[in-house]
Amino acid sequence: MQREGIYKQINLPPLDANDIGNAVRAMLGSPVDPDLLSDIAKETAGNPLFMVELVRMLLAKEAIILHEGLWTRDANGPIAIPSNVSEVILHRLGLVDREKRRILECASVVGETFKPELVAQILRKSSPDLFEELGSLSDQHQLLRETESGYSFSHEKVRRVVYEGISHQRRREMHQMVAEIIESMPIHETSYAALAYHFGLADIPGKFVSNSLAAGDVALRFYAFKEAEEHFRGALSKMKDIEPPELRRRALIGQGMAAKELGEFERAIHSFEKALPIAKDDAEKANILILESRCWGPTCFGKGSTVRSKGLLDEAEATPDLDIKDLIQIKMVRSSLLKFEGQIEKAHRLLLDAEGMLEEIGDDRMLAESYTLHRSLYLSMGKMDKALEVILKAKSIFEEVDDPSGLSQTLFDLGVLQWHEGSYEEALEAYRRSDAIAKRLGDPNRLCWNHVYVSLLYQSTQDYDRMEEEAHVAEKYLRMFDSIYLSMAVNGLLMDAAIHNHDLKLATEFCDRLRAQMKSCSWTTNTPTRGMVYGYQGKLFAKRGLLEASDRVFKRALEMLEGTVLSMLTRALLYNWWGEAQEETGRYYEARDKFERAIELYSALGNERQVRRLNAMIADL
Repeated sequence: MQREGIYKQINLPPLDANDIGNAVRAMLGSPVDPDLLSDIAKETAGNPLFMVELVRMLLAKEAIILHEGLWTRDANGPIAIPSNVSEVILHRLGLVDREKRRILECASVVGETFKPELVAQILRKSSPDLFEELGSLSDQHQLLRETESGYSFSHEKVRRVVYEGISHQRRREMHQMVAEIIESMPIHETSYAALAYHFGLADIPGKFVSNSLAAGDVALRFYAFKEAEEHFRGALSKMKDIEPPELRRRALIGQGMAAKELGEFERAIHSFEKALPIAKDDAEKANILILESRCWGPTCFGKGSTVRSKGLLDEAEATPDLDIKDLIQIKMVRSSLLKFEGQIEKAHRLLLDAEGMLEEIGDDRMLAESYTLHRSLYLSMGKMDKALEVILKAKSIFEEVDDPSGLSQTLFDLGVLQWHEGSYEEALEAYRRSDAIAKRLGDPNRLCWNHVYVSLLYQSTQDYDRMEEEAHVAEKYLRMFDSIYLSMAVNGLLMDAAIHNHDLKLATEFCDRLRAQMKSCSWTTNTPTRGMVYGYQGKLFAKRGLLEASDRVFKRALEMLEGTVLSMLTRALLYNWWGEAQEETGRYYEARDKFERAIELYSALGNERQVRRLNAMIADL
């Protein structure tokens, strides 16, 4: 009929998230939890048939409930395909002849998207015959759709139902055939992941391990850290009886490096500690020690441990014939530790030494990393021009070597600099660009830092609603890894929001939580977070009318911030808060003094915006 012009086929695009939301709300008759809508959209891929049947199944199985006027999920498990949708797909498959069914089964083994040439090789079919049958499966049966690179199933659920209809033994044989055909072709670095997938499902552990390791190495090079960790973890799971030990060592080091970049410091430490006893030589041992030392930094795993980090660096430095790059890395890590001990000048000199050595050996990538470390030191010393200089140098190098992870860090650094200077709109744009890269890389650690600093920026502009929103976003990413340092930063921001919302009960709960966290820390480093937390307590005491306690806590907070990293801005913030607390309680002379001290620090940073604001406040006293 289509050839005769009786009807014309119109391919409609999938429903978008808004369409799905409207349709589901119409079906259920009440508002729906956004996370539930997101799950339904993801599972149905915008297919209205599947959406309707999935919602019906969830209702029938009471997997969703109406709670306080909002439909929400009753459990956190994955949403399974409804049996009646499977039946719809099976019915449609029943209309397909045996030869086309073989094509679908073969394609389902290859993947949701596949190249016809590969299916033709597996089935030993001529290309013209195969393309005719693929066209029928696409146009007549609507089980496949043509793409720019080949074909894909019309819906992932179609592929799943076809795949699950193949016997286990037949699946293994077909996965092995796919793997062997890919292996016979010229190998591209992107082939390793496919080879690992198919050899794994074919239950051929030796080839699964070798290709998983290669795929993990490729993923690390492309900064796909989540994928890299999965590949290395998969390789380790099949290594029980595999020798030689260098395979296990390679997987452990790779898994540790990926976990470290993802902020999963406990897992990274575990991997490095298991790799250390089987290091192939002293040079590799030193490298593993340095990698692990980075995971014990004060802003990393759990509470961090400067003592543990230094001990690992000492052990690495004692290694015979230490490679110059390892020696430079040791200097860089030691500088970072000194920074958090408040020894800013000493940390600065150590980084200058490292950068001089890097310029001699011509390692631009490591030089850019050193520049990113140097940024916070220059800001701490009030050297704004030098801070901008190293940020721009690092940015240029990371762009040249195409390092998105480094570029995300540098854009964050630029945002921090602009926050110091009071260029808040420009800082927000820098954070936004850093955030976009971090999302693409799947880096929860960087995403959490970004939103903590955006929250701090809104705090500086007295936009406490936006500050609270950003703190909650940071809190979401914080759940993906363990850092008490960032946890305290987030809880402090939420405490400040509660204070400004006049919810002193909630603010007190956050205060108690922060006190417990502070007591659980050994505090071998002098981080700005402690001083900021005391500052929030000073605000709370003032709101309660405990004026002497408020003054005492603010004084203690400023003592803690003296000499710490980013101390010029954080001390300016604390004087500002203290002055506002004193102004609100009628102590205008004391408030003027605190505002003037804040103005001195803001002036040194070039933050004219805050200087003007505080001068206006003084004029109103």
